[in-house]
Amino acid sequence: MKSFSVWGRIVSMLGALAVVLSLGACLGDGSSGAASTTLSGTVAIGAPLTGATVTVIGANGVTVTTTTDATTGRYSVSGSFTYPAMLRATKTTTTLYSAATATGTANITTLTNTALIVNTALGNNLDTLFAAWAANAALLTQANMQTAQAIVNANLPPALWTSAGLTATTYDFLTTAFNANGVGIDALLDGLTFTFNYGAGTFTITPVGGAAITFNYSPNLTGYSFGGVTVTVGGSGSCTVPVCVTITGAVLTSGVTITVPPTTVSGLPTSAVPTANAVGDLQSSINTAYGALGTISNFQYSITSSTASQVVAHLTFSVTSTIPNVPSAAYDLTYTYDLVAAGSGSGGGGTLPAGVSGKLVNMTYHNAAVSGSPYTNNQVVLFTFSSSGTLTLTTNYTTVATTFTVIPNANSAFQSEYQWIDTTGTASGGAQYSGTKYTLALTNNAPAGEIFEVNINNAAGTFLGQFTTPVAYVSP
Repeated sequence: MKSFSVWGRIVSMLGALAVVLSLGACLGDGSSGAASTTLSGTVAIGAPLTGATVTVIGANGVTVTTTTDATTGRYSVSGSFTYPAMLRATKTTTTLYSAATATGTANITTLTNTALIVNTALGNNLDTLFAAWAANAALLTQANMQTAQAIVNANLPPALWTSAGLTATTYDFLTTAFNANGVGIDALLDGLTFTFNYGAGTFTITPVGGAAITFNYSPNLTGYSFGGVTVTVGGSGSCTVPVCVTITGAVLTSGVTITVPPTTVSGLPTSAVPTANAVGDLQSSINTAYGALGTISNFQYSITSSTASQVVAHLTFSVTSTIPNVPSAAYDLTYTYDLVAAGSGSGGGGTLPAGVSGKLVNMTYHNAAVSGSPYTNNQVVLFTFSSSGTLTLTTNYTTVATTFTVIPNANSAFQSEYQWIDTTGTASGGAQYSGTKYTLALTNNAPAGEIFEVNINNAAGTFLGQFTTPVAYVSP
């Protein structure tokens, strides 16, 4: 059945990530027999960071240290560290980080630093990440680093790319060798000012002579060559007709639970939407995708909800590895299929304003003087406004609702509001909060629809409080 050939490819795409992570965990086993390997690159913030101390730590915990050239800021280091490796360059008050998944070039710049923070597979406190790299190395892959690089590239001013003579959709600032001489990527670095707060996992990027960039963690990555698979991460990109699917879930391998960030694939055929009576076809797709890795077991599949505009399916299975050094893994995935009607206005693939769609925003709660609120005063919660219409909360991406309702404002001078209802209460903290309403209000006189506040009401409509002006755009 053709519908599940598409399903199987999507499952395989996510599963392949987990297998790579598992393999990375095995390679980083602390073995002292690793062969010597070499990394080299340029350390720069625009100007070369000369005389800086560069430390490389491998997945096996082996560390090697060197110093950058006193003129060029270049370094070269060899040792028995294994990959993926994390790199740190320090000089007086400046600390920068980078990563490498194979021998060769690994630059250390403000861009590589930003990409590591943006990479949702990693913790965004780079100081902590580096200190415990042997335990965390399995979380980093070439694919998720390339995706993080693409997100960074997409946020930088097009004029800077043009003046540097580079193409944002293809330039790999991590592994492309360069000289810190004011030309090419170094010219782009010269045109930007970066600030980093490692403890908070945040950063700002400000073009010289301009205003700080409002960083979009979920840009449309269509056309970017990083990763080799055309997908959109974090619900990014357009949910195009006739069907888009958003995948969430987790993979458990080697005792580590890896959260799958909301991933949206658009433009699927209607035949891709699963049905309840096609278990055999789906199981066949899973066997085809994973059979070479080991034995498939504990297969369970169900349609958890189905309407004319949306189908939600749940899939779990385990792979008992038969390949040396590749551990077993357990998959728990949820697929939300939105059937997009051309010109639809809300929910099930509807369109959020450009200033909201694809944004991840930390917001602060202010409790009203009433009881029964699911949040405490001054609590900070991460909101993810997927372009597919889904609203999720916290770094666990717990779904409030996959559709929204547009509420026209009675005062024509104000913009419409957007409301999601947590029918089960799961995202809000429990069944006692079922029916909690999240109503997004937009900033007036902002054509793109900038986020202003989210009002919280219970099922009866009583106002409980509000999440106010975003405190920061941050990576989960």
